[in-house]
Amino acid sequence: MSGDLMTAGRPRTTRPLRVGGSGPWALVPDLARIHAVRILRHPVFLLGLLWYLLALFVNAPSKPYDQYTMLTALPVFLVGIPVFVAVNLVATSSRRAGVDDWTGGLPLPALHRTAAPLVASAAPAVVVAAIDAMAYVSFDGSVDIDVLRTQLACVPVAVLGAGLLGVAVARLLPWPGAPLAVAVGLVAANYWVSGPRPYLGAYCDFVVWSKNDVIPARVPGSSSWHLTYLVALCGLAAAGALLPVARRRWLPFAAGAGLGVAALVAGALQLP
Repeated sequence: MSGDLMTAGRPRTTRPLRVGGSGPWALVPDLARIHAVRILRHPVFLLGLLWYLLALFVNAPSKPYDQYTMLTALPVFLVGIPVFVAVNLVATSSRRAGVDDWTGGLPLPALHRTAAPLVASAAPAVVVAAIDAMAYVSFDGSVDIDVLRTQLACVPVAVLGAGLLGVAVARLLPWPGAPLAVAVGLVAANYWVSGPRPYLGAYCDFVVWSKNDVIPARVPGSSSWHLTYLVALCGLAAAGALLPVARRRWLPFAAGAGLGVAALVAGALQLP
């Protein structure tokens, strides 16, 4: 009792938050889950997802070419760009709120705070993959030619790459207007290569367009190598995001260099 009275007037100190014995990496999954929820609830992502669902189920394509393109290409445009914007806004929320100077005192280093949104970028890709799979089942038998599984797989991988690029831009280009410039540049570059070399873009229309909406042929090229090309670009974006926050910067630099070579090789092999 006397001890309580003696300490009643003393200010209480808060125990510092400590990272468990497994290190700060043990906190990354929890932080990634929080970021994933924020991304999936972000208005920009929800707007893109609504646009995709309306185009897919409300105004459902009934012609073979439209169905094939809706399954293998159009989601990259309808959802990929909103995912890039939403992930970038989530990754830069602390900087835009003006609290970046405080985060240095947190028990979670910048490397792990960057790894969390990278992991969370998989959430919208999983959602798009599930919706695309349902559309594939609903369109089964009504498309003139078989839909290649590798071309279906390119859709969630490209959406994942959009999220990873959003984190990379947040870390490498922390300036106002940089995300918009990157987004416009990517869309312009994709449009530029869509004619002569469509496989070099993230958005790739795998079938030949025709005025009567039939599918006369596939666009020449290897969709398997295109999938490998997109995976390498995803890894390159992740390495770029980790480069400014890694303790040993040569690790993401070396990984990025290797993935860049892999992207170049796959990019050449995918072409006819």
